[in-house]
Amino acid sequence: MFFEKYDESTHTYSDFLSDETFTRTFKDCKADVPQEVNVYWVWPNTLGQILMKSTDENLTEKNVLFGDNSEERLNFAKYINGNISLFLSGDADKEQNKKVIENILNGDKYSTAQLSSLSSMYNDADEKIGTKVQYILVELNV
Repeated sequence: MFFEKYDESTHTYSDFLSDETFTRTFKDCKADVPQEVNVYWVWPNTLGQILMKSTDENLTEKNVLFGDNSEERLNFAKYINGNISLFLSGDADKEQNKKVIENILNGDKYSTAQLSSLSSMYNDADEKIGTKVQYILVELNV
């Protein structure tokens, strides 16, 4: 997961690069003077860190990826639901899983068994990445 911004005071991310591209235009640049551009890569330990508010009683790790009431958190969850196989392994692409994700986001009731099932699929996907991916290539075109 790549982001354009990171807030050090809240330890949260924003401006998700969903299509993994972005464009920057610089004004008043001078030859041989570097222009700093930050891109942040993160893969949270738990699915809860992505979906849950920091106040959710089922959150096991208290640092969350997004601010509790941020549009970014809601938009990212919509992105997950639309691309669920990128984040969860196995039989993840079921409407019931998407509904549980929506319930977590909205603060509606969900069972810890449902959360455990989704978390297990997230952990399985994470393990596959950790054992199968040997490198990541980031290409920069200037």
